[in-house]
Amino acid sequence: MRMNERLGRCVLLLLMLVVFIGGVQERVFGEDAKTEVKSFEQWYVMMMGGQRTGWTRAERKMDEGLVRTDTEMSMKVKRGPSELHIQLEQVFWEDVSGKPRKASIVFNMGGGLAMKAQYRFEDDAVVQVTNQLGNDVEKRLPALPEDILGLAAMERQMEAAWKRGESTIKGRTVDVSMGVTIVEAEMTKVGEEVIEVYGRSVPAIVWDVKASNLGGLVMRQYMDEEGKALKMRVPLGAGLDVEMIAADKALALSDLEAPEVMANTLIKPEKGSVKVRDIRKTKNAVYELRFDEVEGLDLDLPRTGTQKVVWGDEKRARVIVNVEEMNNPIDDLPTENDLAETAMLQWKDEKVQSLIRQALGEDMGKGLSDKEKASKLRKFVNDFIDEKSLAVGFASAAEIARTKQGDCSEHATLLAAMLRGVEIPSRTVSGLMYIDKFLGKDNVLGYHMWTMAWIEEEDGGGWMDFDAVLADRDYDAGHIALAASSMNESEMSNDLVAMLPIMGNVKVKVVRMK
Repeated sequence: MRMNERLGRCVLLLLMLVVFIGGVQERVFGEDAKTEVKSFEQWYVMMMGGQRTGWTRAERKMDEGLVRTDTEMSMKVKRGPSELHIQLEQVFWEDVSGKPRKASIVFNMGGGLAMKAQYRFEDDAVVQVTNQLGNDVEKRLPALPEDILGLAAMERQMEAAWKRGESTIKGRTVDVSMGVTIVEAEMTKVGEEVIEVYGRSVPAIVWDVKASNLGGLVMRQYMDEEGKALKMRVPLGAGLDVEMIAADKALALSDLEAPEVMANTLIKPEKGSVKVRDIRKTKNAVYELRFDEVEGLDLDLPRTGTQKVVWGDEKRARVIVNVEEMNNPIDDLPTENDLAETAMLQWKDEKVQSLIRQALGEDMGKGLSDKEKASKLRKFVNDFIDEKSLAVGFASAAEIARTKQGDCSEHATLLAAMLRGVEIPSRTVSGLMYIDKFLGKDNVLGYHMWTMAWIEEEDGGGWMDFDAVLADRDYDAGHIALAASSMNESEMSNDLVAMLPIMGNVKVKVVRMK
């Protein structure tokens, strides 16, 4: 399969994250803050770009003396000829006072094994147990702040403020959809409006909702006079705006035609962009990025080992890429997170260790420089993943080592894990890749994922980029980094969400490339 058919699915992970966080934020008010918790079940149809893509379900009930909240999501999307079925199930338990007690999540990005995690919220720690490929890994994470409420308690608190007539309502809870993340939510009343909900005209109270784990995006939520969520919209741009609309179970679960998502995210360079015959051989490039919307958004482009960013104003930035010279890292030094084994980067896994020995020899590359090791590992990963499949979701290193399947995210993940296995700090990078042909379009930029490694040299160390999707070179100037991640469970969602304000909000001009 040609390299240009291997562009990444990090955009799908972002969409999944937005949709599920949105589902977690659904609220069904109507219970008094001081009374017994009432049970409910609510279904929602999920739309993407005006097309049905799946459903979400929210349920609350008592379970052995604890308040239990179930949030479930199922969505189908197409990537060219392949269809992915993405599923998430989260269960959250809290006591009647609102103190979080435990949680569980099952996450399947399609085409692979499900990742599972359980959490116990103890007084001195959060105990996390992740499971994949039948193996449990336990970690002790920092305890939750004392003022953090469970989902039901936060809703009751916000409901009480709503009933008092407050127009701005705030609350804090914890999200475990991708690690442990403290979520600060703020609802601001916009007004009242009559909306359409599957053929019915319904009066609704309109709120704008901000969540700290959504990168500055503002969700528009519509509720009835009892506080039931009727509709929610997340503006993502690029024809991928997400809506959730209250529905009955039969409608939510009815058959659908999965929408195409990747083609809508491709970016055509602006007029006046230079044209290059062989993008993959380029070593220097200058791009100009222009953002349509900036108010309230956290737009932060990273400086990497090969990339510098110069802002002209709040809406315009020049990105300079030079693969021939390693940038001074300044204060961006590797941390213990860049060497840690995580649920995605299981470098201690026996199969991953075996692959490292295959790539570098039984002595694990003794006598080779860090750069030589990284380059050999990059080439090995490119050769090893022999089924360049668009139908794989977002697999971990241990899973990839066994299936030999995947696209750019699998290449980046496996390489990052193998680098850590030889004590080279690594991160994954999400960004844009300039490519000559993809999904029937010429000369476009598509969302992509690759790897960066901390390379020690005689005059010091620095970050270098390695793209395991490339067949015959480590990297080229046809890349624009938008976010980097250590793939640490507690930070992964924040790292990925950093890209959300950019999706559908950026125009790119290729100023120079050689």
